Amino acid sequence: MGGAQRYLGPGAARAGWVYLVGAGPGDPDLITVRGAELLGTADVVLHDELVHPALLERCRADAVVRHVGKRGHDGAAKQAKQSEIDAELVRVAGEGRSVVRLKGGDPFLFGRGSEEVEALAAAAVPFEIVPGVTSPLAASAYAGISLTHRDLASSVTFVSGTTRARAPFDWRELAAVRGTICVLMGLRRLDEVVAGLLGGARDERTPAAVIASGTRATQRVIEAPLGALLAAARAAAVESPALVVVGDVVSLRQRLRWFDARPLFGKRVLVTRAPPRPRPPRARCACAAPSRCCCRPSRPCRPGPRARGAGGARARPLPGRRLHQRRGGGAALRGHRGVRRRCPRVRRRAPVRRGSGHGGGARGARRARGHRGSRAAR
Repeated sequence: MGGAQRYLGPGAARAGWVYLVGAGPGDPDLITVRGAELLGTADVVLHDELVHPALLERCRADAVVRHVGKRGHDGAAKQAKQSEIDAELVRVAGEGRSVVRLKGGDPFLFGRGSEEVEALAAAAVPFEIVPGVTSPLAASAYAGISLTHRDLASSVTFVSGTTRARAPFDWRELAAVRGTICVLMGLRRLDEVVAGLLGGARDERTPAAVIASGTRATQRVIEAPLGALLAAARAAAVESPALVVVGDVVSLRQRLRWFDARPLFGKRVLVTRAPPRPRPPRARCACAAPSRCCCRPSRPCRPGPRARGAGGARARPLPGRRLHQRRGGGAALRGHRGVRRRCPRVRRRAPVRRGSGHGGGARGARRARGHRGSRAAR
């Protein structure tokens, strides 16, 4: 970045640092305050594919925002992509720029955040971890499923449905688990997940659910007993990202659901509006000093019943001053500069002669003498 760096606040992203920020499960409002602060002050943002587009609008206008997500079935290609991401983080931070690595959910829960931190630590690059709202907690809450319950489940287990070597998970490890089981990234291997849980002393009548696109407006929840979960998911054509929840706590969903029970959930509302009408042009004032004119901007220049002072208020005589009414309307205040002069478009009247203030000629002189005589008599 050329030029001097601007000061963005005490909590802004620092040059040469890498920040692993959890973007949350999908709803852009679920990002943490610290994560939003770093996202709005970083020089470079490298984000995953599942990050909500609204979060990227928080980035600086001059920030470099690039997508580095990786999805698919080829594990070797994913690993090569991950190595490129690690090298990119080290390179950009070495150039003296602040980097935000925006990851879906939480960086340290099945997000390969630990691998990226290992690469940064090996290159002596300073880093900071900003936890995020993890997807099993948020998606289950938005689906109305409590992962723990004093009467139903006292433990919860997180399992990844995809392993690094593409080897099937050993479901015998969960044979003694009686709590809730959450399987992340297991939709493509849902048949193996169901078969493994049924073979691990789980009853086929155990309540289960598949939560697709959790916390988003497109969220879908498929409920079925564990034995019929695979057929129900295929019939509904559920797509990833999806979370599989197995346990007795799923039976509470009909009483605890709130997000997808709203009246307008899943509906699109079209608001129609008439095209804006062009505003009529305002009549411009022809005065030499429009800011001091007594006319209204939307009306042509015309004299008011009386001259107005500063702020549009009627002019009042100051102590020792006299307000004289002119013939034909309008007024003039002697010695008071705050009076707004009449518009030059109006024909000017004869000016009042300075002196007594009673007009000119013999008649004015007689009025002045009479006024002084009555004043002396008093």
